[in-house]
Amino acid sequence: MIKYQVPRSPPLSPQAQPSLISTDVDYDSRLLKVDGNRHYVFAPRPGIFEPTFSLGDAVVAGQVAGSLFDPHAPWQPPIELAFQGEGLVVCARTFAGVEPGDRIAVLATDTAWS
Repeated sequence: MIKYQVPRSPPLSPQAQPSLISTDVDYDSRLLKVDGNRHYVFAPRPGIFEPTFSLGDAVVAGQVAGSLFDPHAPWQPPIELAFQGEGLVVCARTFAGVEPGDRIAVLATDTAWS
């Protein structure tokens, strides 16, 4: 049997503890908003979805989001789903199987505090 010992030391005073957040780093941040139905892509029917985009991609209205295949009728051509708006892909479905109404993607655009 192997015995492990954890060294015990007195806790550091609050002044001596290292900071968890660095104040020396300049972080880039963006304020984004999801602007209604045009920023969502939903599955119209059950099937297998194959995306043509990745998380973080900038997309435009009319761009093909991917293809929806019917596994029960593989001889049928897939349905192409398109983005209805433009923006940054901030959420993408990770499972291929979809049911009607499943969210496939969410877009967002830059905005400012009002």
